[in-house]
Amino acid sequence: MGQLSNLNPSTNDSLWDLTYKIASAVRSLVTGGGAGSSGGSVANATSKSTALEASRAVVAGASGLRCFTITGWNNKASDQYVMVFDAAAVPADGTVQPVAVLLAPAGYQFSFNWPGGRPFTSGVAVCNSSTSGVTKTIGSADCLFDINYRG
Repeated sequence: MGQLSNLNPSTNDSLWDLTYKIASAVRSLVTGGGAGSSGGSVANATSKSTALEASRAVVAGASGLRCFTITGWNNKASDQYVMVFDAAAVPADGTVQPVAVLLAPAGYQFSFNWPGGRPFTSGVAVCNSSTSGVTKTIGSADCLFDINYRG
């Protein structure tokens, strides 16, 4: 269990010390890295917008990837939708059945969160869409995306 073996309530560890050790152990277990973990030194990565865009894709490696969070900001003056696909590239308009769809209110942030990481076999493709439901209709370049993943 790695750092969990360092916990010893009979020592003079403060509550802060114990909380820090537990958080470090959990982080090590989730990311697969750090001392005492069987995952080696695998680290999470991010793919982040540097300018407003309509979509962003992260291609999976040979063993796929795990997506933990997708956050962003809708700079458009109206609401739109953010769609996530298990794909190596953003699919064509009219594509159906995204992995997830989220309303992105005008001028606000949006967020998907998979605490244990959601597996993607081909890659993570995120885009805005002017239509709700399950059919993609790409919007204009007016979003910022930040994808946190491992793999």
